[in-house]
Amino acid sequence: MSCPARNASYKPREQASPSAISTAELCDRKWFYIYVEGRKELKLTWAQAKRIPKPKGKDAVKAWNKLRRPAIGHEGHSIIERWYESFRPGAKPAAIDWNDLPGRVMLAGLPLLPHPSTLRDWFLERPVAKDFTSRVVPGLNYEFNGYIDLVPVGKDDTFRVIDHKTTSSFDWVKTPQELIEDPQGIVYPLDVMLRHNLERIACRWVYYRTEGTPKARAVDFMVTREGALRRALPLVNRGAELVNNIRNKLTVDQMPANTAACDQFGGCMYHHSRGGPCEARRSVGKILRVMRASTKAEQERTIMGFRKNAQAAGVIGGGDKPANTRAAAPAEDAASSEPAQEQGETSEAQDSQQSEAPARGARRGGARRRGASDTDAGTISLVFESGATIAIPQGSALYEQAAAVHSAFFPAE
Repeated sequence: MSCPARNASYKPREQASPSAISTAELCDRKWFYIYVEGRKELKLTWAQAKRIPKPKGKDAVKAWNKLRRPAIGHEGHSIIERWYESFRPGAKPAAIDWNDLPGRVMLAGLPLLPHPSTLRDWFLERPVAKDFTSRVVPGLNYEFNGYIDLVPVGKDDTFRVIDHKTTSSFDWVKTPQELIEDPQGIVYPLDVMLRHNLERIACRWVYYRTEGTPKARAVDFMVTREGALRRALPLVNRGAELVNNIRNKLTVDQMPANTAACDQFGGCMYHHSRGGPCEARRSVGKILRVMRASTKAEQERTIMGFRKNAQAAGVIGGGDKPANTRAAAPAEDAASSEPAQEQGETSEAQDSQQSEAPARGARRGGARRRGASDTDAGTISLVFESGATIAIPQGSALYEQAAAVHSAFFPAE
């Protein structure tokens, strides 16, 4: 898929959203291209996408599926909304073609959703409250754009949060631990808890597989108000950074590029190797480390880890410092580093067969730094598997970059 051209008429909005923050956490420069320059992928309706004939050839079919996927997801969300609304008193039956692909995909997940007849009420596509950021950080006022797919209210007045996710493969399903720390998994439950003065809330993310035999999987987790508020603090602060980037009219050259992400997830369309404007220099070592990840979800975690470690060290992509280098953020209070699954928060994953993916350990390889007893103070010694050693003294031009690379490959336990 070719890179979209810059939209000259696009006016960036001074707002943040879970998707914008997730994109920025993956790569700040990619965030800039999408949310500041308006270089957004073409979005087709399902009526348009279904008319595209299936091509021949593995690569062509892969591109065809990728083009259709957003349309299937959008239509699928609409189907669930129409199905729920058809149960309102006096409503007419919804005109849904359950034999069409989006209908078959979403039908697989209906057993994982609360039936409308069992509910007192429900909210569909509910926007995040306008005062959300100020309720997390008093005095911090900016628009946090987000829509909660489904908030069912039981006949016992119990609230829940449900989000629909269409995916090509269950390899992309996030674990409960990951969802508790995901921007949507923080914002959506917290917004409902703040609105209705709740101390905890049960959440369910339903993943609908769009390719192969239609199948759905649910991931359940419990969130406490106290824990969500702590995790929301850095999130809304990160959103404020993005809003300030727009207000201060920063340029793309001031945006760090995470080169570990250039070749992943089908390849970044904004990189110059695929016709895009980004000239970031890709790191072979980082690419190999990401490729060694055993699952797609682990790849994503590794890529985001590279970005965070490089940002903490003050280096980006190929080692260049951004023009708007900021002072290091103060260390967070110890209470803010609580485990995602804290007291009162539980997590559970299940699908239609009640199966759960086994946990996978992290892998390591490549270069390592000698321990303190093996090297002089102020020197980084990189020892490669081939036996070659490079000693980099502190104060040299490569020292800071080497320290960042080492931290990226070997994060602290």
